[in-house]
Amino acid sequence: MSITGIALTLAAPLPIGIAGLAMMSTGVFVTQAASQGYLGVGGRPDRGAAAALYLTIYYSGCGLGAVLPAGIWQHGGWPATVALILVVQIAAAVLARYGWQGAASRPVENALA
Repeated sequence: MSITGIALTLAAPLPIGIAGLAMMSTGVFVTQAASQGYLGVGGRPDRGAAAALYLTIYYSGCGLGAVLPAGIWQHGGWPATVALILVVQIAAAVLARYGWQGAASRPVENALA
């Protein structure tokens, strides 16, 4: 959803661009909530340490993501910034896909134990 949304921001009509931003934002926050929910399953038995590490990386990434794209924006404008966002989102999806493989074998009903 986020990848489609950010790509739609390149469209010329403003309503399509706004819809793209809404899709991207929705996808980002759904993914963020799902990843925090996963900590209860994937972070066992050290859920507290896993949550602290997640939040540290999340907020560090937010800080860098607010500053580093400025150079891309200056040199290539919005299309280059969209390309950077797409690369970061695809890299995160690949990392999640291969980093969370072991979770499928763990029963979710035991996550609260």
